[in-house]
Amino acid sequence: MADATNATTKSARDLVQELTARDWQVRHSAHQALVAMGLSATPPLIEALRSGDEDVRWEAVRVLEQTRDPASKDALIQALEDDNPSVRWAAAQGLVGIGPSVLVPLLRRLLVHSESPWLQEGAHHVLRSMVSPEVTPVLKALEGRDVAIAVLPPVSQALASLEK
Repeated sequence: MADATNATTKSARDLVQELTARDWQVRHSAHQALVAMGLSATPPLIEALRSGDEDVRWEAVRVLEQTRDPASKDALIQALEDDNPSVRWAAAQGLVGIGPSVLVPLLRRLLVHSESPWLQEGAHHVLRSMVSPEVTPVLKALEGRDVAIAVLPPVSQALASLEK
């Protein structure tokens, strides 16, 4: 079993590998050490979001949620469409934690993938946490019917306003 002292001497890549361990204490120690590493752990965590193992993706997104590295925003936006609802929720929480800099890339993704109910749901959660005059119409469209079509005009308008 790894302890916190051993975990801090390992590379971020080694710690990400430990997120696959069956022993919850090993996973927990790796998770804590990755959080402590901060922004330097971001690249291997982003890679881990492409893992076929949903537990690894969940652990990785949870660490990214805690580190709040703006460099992870694109990967977290993609994770809003993960098959696992826990990964999607943690990704949305991570985006909320990063703050308003996620709005433009999130809206761009929504513009291209407006038909994705999981992206709609995640975007709604993030936008509700960052209400502004630009995103209020997008929120209303996400709460209505025929979202995939209805959301396109307000997303385009919000992007135009935010990208000025």
